[in-house]
Amino acid sequence: MIVDDRVIYDRILVEPEHQRRGLGGRIMRALEAATGSLGKGALVATADGQALYHTLGWRTQSPYTTAIIPG
Repeated sequence: MIVDDRVIYDRILVEPEHQRRGLGGRIMRALEAATGSLGKGALVATADGQALYHTLGWRTQSPYTTAIIPG
């Protein structure tokens, strides 16, 4: 998705049985190559995902917290 000058990467997932094989990095590099001229990237990551994104040169802009309003 593209919002203003940001390419928003959303719902990117490598199933657990396929993790730790370099697939996530290859997926992200392919997405970055395909969208590179469209703007800056943004995403929300789990702690494991954040470790991967840091190795790819991404940096943390701010922490993310989810909140819900109880029913």
